[in-house]
Amino acid sequence: MEHIEMVERLHEKANISYTDAKDALERSGWDMLEALVLLEREGKIDPLTASTTSSDDNPAYEKVTATASKKDSNFHDAMNKTGEKLKRLFTDSITTYFVVKRQGKEILRVQVLIALILCLCIWEPILIALVVGLICDCRYSLDSKADRASADETDDI
Repeated sequence: MEHIEMVERLHEKANISYTDAKDALERSGWDMLEALVLLEREGKIDPLTASTTSSDDNPAYEKVTATASKKDSNFHDAMNKTGEKLKRLFTDSITTYFVVKRQGKEILRVQVLIALILCLCIWEPILIALVVGLICDCRYSLDSKADRASADETDDI
């Protein structure tokens, strides 16, 4: 870039006179960034927006800190909700049972968690057993302790 173009560009970007722009560039060895820093130190332009500060009194610092803490808070909330859902899913899988009945008689009652683990480990024999059970007129259902407790209460009445 030629010197004249640099002076014009600095004049436009920093909103200063051609004379000030040329003087700053000459004193900085025609380095645009150094000229901007020089003009800022002399108070001829506002502080550069890309500059940083270590002061906690700076409003920009507070804005960045607030944004970061908000993101951390959102992440923390999302993780808490996910954890609560997983905890509830685990609790429900322990308190709910997979029940196999044939002709009204209960043949098998297994916690859903154990049934899922067995299905993952030995899925082929489990699938064959389920199909054979259907052929033999077996009925499958899920039963939770809460359902059993309410059924027991109605039986007592």
